Amino acid sequence: MHPAAGLILERIVPPQGIDICGEHIPGGTIVGCNAWVLHRRPEIFGADVDACRPERWIDAPPAQLKEMKATMFQFGAGARTCIGKNISLLEVYKLVPSFLRRLGPTGEPRPRVEDAQRVVRAPAGLQHDLPAEAVACDCMTGVVESGD
Repeated sequence: MHPAAGLILERIVPPQGIDICGEHIPGGTIVGCNAWVLHRRPEIFGADVDACRPERWIDAPPAQLKEMKATMFQFGAGARTCIGKNISLLEVYKLVPSFLRRLGPTGEPRPRVEDAQRVVRAPAGLQHDLPAEAVACDCMTGVVESGD
């Protein structure tokens, strides 16, 4: 809803000019579009565009969803795409599953699984096909437990 760049991302119209929404814009004119304005278009995002309603992305028909995704400008576009876009998306894609893994869908903390400091970290009592030496070496002391 709130893109980082609140500025008009300007472009210069090519020398031959361009038609935008039925209006001819002469060459050399500086034009731009504000991402905040793009994200508030009721004809694309619905009449309740100012409401925080995440389910609009789930309930939208495929054609509208495609148009909504194409209109999202939170990281800019083209040659002016934010250089931090991929890092930001990585953080979001990592953060949400991490919270769900730790808290679960109800928000209650999940019980922690005990594990040992080993060469290969594995929950205690986990069945695996690794040789005993690989999982029985305590990384803190270097002691290798017997595989029996």
